[in-house]
Amino acid sequence: MNILDLNGWAKSLDDMIIIGGSARSGTTMMGKLINSLENTEYKFEPPVLVSLLLKFKELPMKSVKEILQFYFYDDFLLNSLAGRNVNMNLNDDSCILHSKSKDQILNRQNSSFRQTQLEDLVKDINFSFKLPDVTFFLNEMDQLFPGNRKILMHRSYGDVISSLLMKRWFSDECLDQNHPCQVYATRLINGVKVPFWVEDDSLWLKSSEIDRCSQYYLSICRSILNANDSIVVDYDRFVESPFSSFRKLSEVINLSFTEKTDELLGTIYKKEGNSFENFSGFNSVLLKELKIIDEKVKDKAI
Repeated sequence: MNILDLNGWAKSLDDMIIIGGSARSGTTMMGKLINSLENTEYKFEPPVLVSLLLKFKELPMKSVKEILQFYFYDDFLLNSLAGRNVNMNLNDDSCILHSKSKDQILNRQNSSFRQTQLEDLVKDINFSFKLPDVTFFLNEMDQLFPGNRKILMHRSYGDVISSLLMKRWFSDECLDQNHPCQVYATRLINGVKVPFWVEDDSLWLKSSEIDRCSQYYLSICRSILNANDSIVVDYDRFVESPFSSFRKLSEVINLSFTEKTDELLGTIYKKEGNSFENFSGFNSVLLKELKIIDEKVKDKAI
């Protein structure tokens, strides 16, 4: 049995803005910028989403969509517009003050809203979220929310892989079953976590850390190349001319700048990257694949 859509879920969610791409590719930067645009509400890395999408083939699609509608609309959107559950910690990437002014938030918290008032306010809102791992589920998201707008970040393999190595997410230590590091593992083999996107378990188990990072990059780039009707943003080109690049993007998604948007864009600059070739122990076959797929995704980018 499914709940009827009587409060406008479809109107508010079907054209949601999905921000994906590899980890360490600028998704956080893009999320803040999108959230700064007029009439937007943004969810930073919704924790339930990947777990639910992993069950997509086991559950009726209507049920998955209904759960997400309650999660995005009732739990997040309405509460956000009411000024509830707002993160004001400037040390967190998810802090709302990175994208909205303090006055905006205080104005929300100066009133007590009824459900009907919030449902009226949400009609003019563009819902967005960012989550790198959603890139592996874009086909499922298209089925659930067919009018969605996808913004997929891409960054050079050297920068991404060097950053992943610094994070140690794919090290033997972090992949040990007793380590708290979360990599969305769906299986344990000989005490080693295997992420859901890994296709060859035996290759994963015998790979070095740098090769695992390479496998992740290749896998997520393939998902970007296979994504329909997506806007691919090349990070390196974007940071070279952030104002003109984001102006072009905002016109494509038909949303307007605010003062906060200009403020955020003024903080973006090109940083010196790291060369993948400077790291020892890489697989020459994987390196060749990395170079090829990096260029293919860049060719697709705006």
